[in-house]
Amino acid sequence: MRLLSTNVLDMMKSKAFDGFLSGACLRKADKGALVFTPESGENAVFIVVSGRLRVFLSYEGREFTLAILEQGDIFSTHTRAMIEAMSHTEIMLMNTRDFRGKLVAHPEISMAIVGILGDVLNSSLDAIESLVFQDVRQRLAQILIDEAEARGEQVANGISVPLDLTTESLGLLIGASRQTTSQLINEFVRLELLERSENRSFILKDIDALKALSRP
Repeated sequence: MRLLSTNVLDMMKSKAFDGFLSGACLRKADKGALVFTPESGENAVFIVVSGRLRVFLSYEGREFTLAILEQGDIFSTHTRAMIEAMSHTEIMLMNTRDFRGKLVAHPEISMAIVGILGDVLNSSLDAIESLVFQDVRQRLAQILIDEAEARGEQVANGISVPLDLTTESLGLLIGASRQTTSQLINEFVRLELLERSENRSFILKDIDALKALSRP
């Protein structure tokens, strides 16, 4: 569910980006706060400095998570999506008009931004494909696989994954209730695909079986 493979903050350390963030403002949000909504009227681009944000759609009481934004991710406020802080979060915010002006003044950066937009489009299509073609069991398996590939650590009995999400938060990502998510986790444990670890971490004991389970 991570949106980008590119860390924009790391890119900003390059000399090509000197002064690019001048004029941007720092904004903070506490866990659970709605940072942006379609009704907020803000037209800006922001980069996540710290924390995690959830991008989701809400319709008739149902929520559909599209992506998770983490440190170094870039996103826009002028979409139909809602953006919620999953933890204490800090972002650098820049008006879209000013951002466009920066691109004009730094044409060499435009190609990097095009690559980032490609990442955004690819991740959005992945999210849509998951919601349309996978059930909640498959989506849970896919999230565990993605996290293992992104930040997993090989241990004696599998791959340790520091998911750092409550059962409720995990349920929001796969479009299921807290109870259903808990039942699925228990099922994976009984099947010896998963093992609970400390601090909301899991050990993936059979990633190949999880990959088979994730396929539509």
